[in-house]
Amino acid sequence: MPIIREPYSSNWTRDVNGELQLTFVFILEFWLTLTFLETYDLREENAYLRGRINELNRQLDNANGELHNLRLDVGQLQSYNNILSQKNDGLHHQHSSDLQDIEFEEDQ
Repeated sequence: MPIIREPYSSNWTRDVNGELQLTFVFILEFWLTLTFLETYDLREENAYLRGRINELNRQLDNANGELHNLRLDVGQLQSYNNILSQKNDGLHHQHSSDLQDIEFEEDQ
């Protein structure tokens, strides 16, 4: 009876399987390292962005405070302007009356 040889010996299969396992382990470790580095980079970037957002929020709060103060100033200026307009109208009316009195006296 002829001996049928397997095309690959069990030693070869074991060597290939071992190499495949080593390659798989290497790829897995490499992937895990990249994932860790990406996660670390993302954490650093996240921390930076959180700090930047906090700074921008602080600046926005300051700007809102300044805007509030400006609105108060505008309100006070509008009130003062209204008072001056009323006084001006009163003076204008009084001046017109005085001019009419002077013209009336000159006509007589």
